[in-house]
Parts: sequence; structure tokens; C-alpha cells
Amino acid sequence: MGIRRIDYVKVARSLHHDVAQQLANQWYDTFDPERGKDGATRHANVSSVRRNDDGSFLYIFEAWGKAAENVHQLSFDAFGPYLDRVDVREEIELTRSGVDRIYSHLVSHRVGNKNVNLYDTRARSKRKGRDSGGFGVALGSHKSDLRSTFYVRGTQLGACEFQCTGKKLADRVNAVKGIPQTALDAAGNDKWTALTTALYAMGWRDLQYVSGLSQTEFLQMAAGGDEVLDEVEARLVLIESSLDGLPREALYGLHEAIQHRLI
Repeated sequence: MGIRRIDYVKVARSLHHDVAQQLANQWYDTFDPERGKDGATRHANVSSVRRNDDGSFLYIFEAWGKAAENVHQLSFDAFGPYLDRVDVREEIELTRSGVDRIYSHLVSHRVGNKNVNLYDTRARSKRKGRDSGGFGVALGSHKSDLRSTFYVRGTQLGACEFQCTGKKLADRVNAVKGIPQTALDAAGNDKWTALTTALYAMGWRDLQYVSGLSQTEFLQMAAGGDEVLDEVEARLVLIESSLDGLPREALYGLHEAIQHRLI
């Protein structure tokens, strides 16, 4: 397992222009200090999306990529209550074959009716400078309170990502707000770290429930390369060759059962 961190953070807050300008300056200073310089990569954005009846505006504050980890520099009590979405990401050992196996397993074994999507798009940077694309599998839609994604992108290490919003995020934020500071200090953590840990744990609990696999089993499935498939097929051939007397339908069912158990 690799580096675990916040990869995207979004805050939505209704503000009057003068206060919004002060917070926007703080936001850019925190996440995008090189903003405006020639050749600088963007890591943050602030925009107003609608005017409210009281004359204030709904402002959206975003930060992404490694720079999103700078959220630790901000007061959780000041920004946490207005969080609209948080993505936590961890580098893992993952192959394209692993993505295929995750997809096949979730489609055939998932509990519940969450969407499972396989995608293969060109790795690129979006308009705002965020990385996107690659080859991966997603559990849950973009509108889900919790969406899990496993992907490989270009030359980067594989990653798992849990995107959280809505009530699930609000519940975790409220739980973190209630953690005594003495407990955080004793663990050497801050509230942003506590939130990251809570979201990561929730993501894996959901995956374990939906897939029927432990975290260790799931990661083993993700990491296995083509040589794992070769080993499995060799075992199947050996087993089936010793069961020539069984009807073809029984052999096929046995093949499927063993394959899903071994891969």
C-alpha cells in the first residue's frame, strides 16, 4: 500500500462578496501559491454559481491533486461544516488485468444494486487542470454518496479512490468534530487526518459488503498480473483432466466456481 491522502476537496458556502474575496485569497494562498505565473499548473479554483435572495452568492471552493493535502493548513472547524465533497486516494499495486478482474467480480458477485462501470479513456487534464481518464472500474454513480474507483493512469501507480458527499460525508464530519482534541493530540493527528481515515475505512467497509471479499483478498485480486491467470488456468486444466467422467455441464459449472474462487 502506498501514500494515502486527500485528493480532492470541495467547499460550498453562501457568502457576501467581501468575505468571499478574503476566503478566496486564503484558499489560493493555501492550495495554489503559484497561480497566475507562466507555466504554472492549476491546483485550485473558486467560483460563484448563483445569487441568493439575500444578496449573497453561493461560492464553490475546490482543490485537487497533491496540493489538496494542504487542507491540513486550514481550520477544520471553519471549513469542515461546509464540505460538499471529499475524495481520499491511496496508491496500490494494480494492473490492467486486476481492473478487469475487479469488474468481473463486482458484476457477478455484488450485493445490492450499485452501478458497476468499466471505463477506458485517454489520460488527460481537464479544463481546470485536474487529471482524469485512464483504465478503471467504478462502483456507484457520480451522484452516489459514496463512489469507489480503482484505476491505472498513464505511468502513474495504480490507485483506489473513495469519493464521498451528501449525508455520508456530513455524518463523518460531525463525528470528527466531536473527537476531543486531547485524543487527536495523543494520536499525533488533526481533524483532517481523522476525516481521511474515517472516509477510507467507510469505503473499504462498503467494498467488503458489496464484493464479499476482505480488503486483503480484494487487493490481491487487484495486484495479480497475467501470470496469476496462467497459474489458475493451469490448475483448472489439471483438475478437469482428472474429472473426465463428469457431464460437460458439471465441468463447466466447476470451472466457473473454481475460477471465481482462485482469482
